[in-house]
Formats: sequence, structure tokens, C-alpha cells
Amino acid sequence: MCGRRGRPLAVDCMSAWIDVAEALPCVDEIVDVWLSFGQGGTTQMQGYRLVSRAGSDTLWLNSLTHEPFPEGWRVVRWRKASGESVGAAAAASNDQQAH
Repeated sequence: MCGRRGRPLAVDCMSAWIDVAEALPCVDEIVDVWLSFGQGGTTQMQGYRLVSRAGSDTLWLNSLTHEPFPEGWRVVRWRKASGESVGAAAAASNDQQAH
């Protein structure tokens, strides 16, 4: 698991929520995310993050649609989900469709 700047995260986060200001998951790792939006609205979904070419900005995507979360939705916390990467999830999905 990755923390800030790619360093290993010392916290066992199988069920613990981690504030995005403290640490970030590895790029392309599907995780549970806690989102805030609107005037106090919150929801939980699964997502993953990408990093810009400059390496400083993070873009969070919905793991089901592979689209960015709606404008104004902000990931505030995350926790480890299945530990699956986006590529592995896509390969598994393609295998299921082939059968």
C-alpha cells in the first residue's frame, strides 16, 4: 500500500478510514471512498485515483463508470477495499464476459 509520495503506509487500513490529507492509496488501486458534496451531503462509493503528468494533482474516478466524480464532489476519506487494481478488475470482467 502506498502513502504520501509512494512510501508504504504503516497503518492497517482494512477497515480504518484514512483522511486524504494524511495519505493516499496507490494509483489505480480500487478503494472505498467517502465523498462530500453540496451542503453537508455525503456518500460512500468505490473509486480510484490517477495522477496528472505533473505528478502533483490527483483525479479521483468512479470505479464503475471510470468517469470523474461530479463537479463539487470531494473525496475526503478512503479505506482499502478489495486491493484490486483497475487493470486487474477490467481483466476479470473481460474473462467473465468471454464465458
